[in-house]
Amino acid sequence: MYSKNIEKISTDSLRKGYASGTGPYYLKNWVPNNHIKLKKFDKYWNKNLEKGFFNEIKIKVVSEASTRLQMIDNNIADFATLIPSEIINIQKKTS
Repeated sequence: MYSKNIEKISTDSLRKGYASGTGPYYLKNWVPNNHIKLKKFDKYWNKNLEKGFFNEIKIKVVSEASTRLQMIDNNIADFATLIPSEIINIQKKTS
């Protein structure tokens, strides 16, 4: 659900990190090609979802799949996407 004010915000503003909308988190910080930080929205309407929510989430942009896998293996990251099975198989053979 979007605010009625979204029509007043330019596309360029949205690219700079001025977002509009509702949800359990809001955009705290965005550094393109580096990371996104989300912070828990204390006034979120659904109080049943509060338990177990993180206060802050950092989404790191890592272009190399092998680096993402190493981050998982070294407990630097909790979650990674788009790791090709070939890299996982190589990792299994070397560990």
